[in-house]
Order: sequence, then C-alpha cells, then structure tokens
Amino acid sequence: MMGGYNRTIQPAKAILETAGVLNLQTGDGGRVILAQVDYVFWIEKLAVKVSNVEKALALEQSVKGKELWVTGRVDSEAKTKFEGLGWKIVENAGSRLLDK
Repeated sequence: MMGGYNRTIQPAKAILETAGVLNLQTGDGGRVILAQVDYVFWIEKLAVKVSNVEKALALEQSVKGKELWVTGRVDSEAKTKFEGLGWKIVENAGSRLLDK
C-alpha cells in the first residue's frame, strides 16, 4: 500500500514509526497511515493506540495533516472519533493503491 500511495497519490518523504505504527510522511508534512483491513470499528484497544499516536504526533509540531487509508470500511462511530481528532478517512483504498 505504501508503494501504491507513493506511485499514484504523491511521493512520500519518509516512512516513519509513530507510537508503534508505521506511517508515511508526505512532502507537505502530513502523515498517512495505511491499513489493509476489511472493517474498522472503535474498541478500547484501538482507542488506546490512537491516543498514543495522537500524543506522539502532538510532540512533532510540523505535522500538517493526518489521513487513515483502509482497504475496507470504517464504521460510523470510528469515523466520528477519527474525524473529531482531525483525521481524513479514505475507505476502499485498495482499488487505488494495490496492484491488480
């Protein structure tokens, strides 16, 4: 997915690890998490992971935007939680990022 994002959406500046989560840093300072998952729903484990990522990104004052790209779907509660934290959600990203 990272290769597809780099080739078809925009070149990545770096691949980084933030609070245990791999993500791309874009040229404009954004962060993109790419996940090959069928369905994302909000559970305590995800809430903790997102909180840890948010804390780590807050220490980096240069972060200009946050995106979550998933190959499947994000349930409405999870979408509301992510968007409330300033994340842009891109669903069904596999068709755009994965080689066929």
